[in-house]
Amino acid sequence: MSYIGNPFGAFLLGIPDKTFLDSVVQNKLQGYDPAYAYYAQDDWKVTPRLTINYGIRYELHPKFYDHLLNISNFLPDYQSVANGQSVLGAVVIPNGSESILSPVFAASIGPTPIFTASQVGLPQNLHYTNKYDFAPRFGFAYRATADGKTVIRGGYGKFIEVPLGSLLGAGYAIHSANQGFYNQSITNGQPALTFPYPFPSNLAVEGSQFFQQASDLHYKEAYVQEWNLTVERDLGFNTGLRLSYEGNHGSDMGVQVNLGELPPNTIGFKAASQFLKFPYFGEVESEVNGGIQNYEAFTVEANKRLSGGLEWLEKAIDQRDLDVTLQWDSPYEPLRSDVRFRRLLRRMKLA
Repeated sequence: MSYIGNPFGAFLLGIPDKTFLDSVVQNKLQGYDPAYAYYAQDDWKVTPRLTINYGIRYELHPKFYDHLLNISNFLPDYQSVANGQSVLGAVVIPNGSESILSPVFAASIGPTPIFTASQVGLPQNLHYTNKYDFAPRFGFAYRATADGKTVIRGGYGKFIEVPLGSLLGAGYAIHSANQGFYNQSITNGQPALTFPYPFPSNLAVEGSQFFQQASDLHYKEAYVQEWNLTVERDLGFNTGLRLSYEGNHGSDMGVQVNLGELPPNTIGFKAASQFLKFPYFGEVESEVNGGIQNYEAFTVEANKRLSGGLEWLEKAIDQRDLDVTLQWDSPYEPLRSDVRFRRLLRRMKLA
């Protein structure tokens, strides 16, 4: 609407500021994902007052395949030369999926090469498999006093968080579709885009294609480490006291970034656009590892058994939750955190 000056006036004239058209050659998907997991664990009663539990789990998660070959990915570091000019980036598709390649998509990305998986040494799911998902576990229980009224318990565990179908959905129907964004231009008072057909006559406009979305070829499964330590004491008179500390830390969590976004500058987008990494795309979104999450809590809990099967429970919790992720549209947005603390819970329940 910036060309007309008045949004409603532009609407009445049928002159949009920009338009989007999505047309597909293949709109179906049949994803499948083989997965494997093995574990071993044991208990060891070290002394009559100390018991240790330990184990390890191994998981193998190849990323999703598609029976219909309707997935794509992007190689941001691939360098080629076309007509004497350097071209950064390439598209990769499964072997045999050339038949569903959209001609408009291929033409609109100019000299950007399109490879099959075997040509660049990738498996058909277009990702390398992470083979190092080991998850150890450890726990213990210790009677600290001879009368058995004080017990200390603790544990640690690592847990693999599988992305499931998120990467499959991210790479779905990209090379088999035209996702074109078309910007308005007005020359000698004549707009290029007008209703009832507000699109260019040739849809294969270089730089109009949005790659939504790629993902890191070496994308790893996120994992969460959890730990806790508890001291319990029988105070007599059917009353117990529990002091607990627990926490967890998430690593390698998925975040979305725009791989081709211009860095912060003082010359403005138009002048800086000559420095775009992928000028033959409007945007290249990608999912990568990098997000983290932290949680810690300290709990004081008192419990008293009453007559008639009633039980009184009073609990105070001091907790902190911190999430650090990158925004969808920009890696330069501020980091976000959320802090919550001091919740008091009182309740009565039947034992």
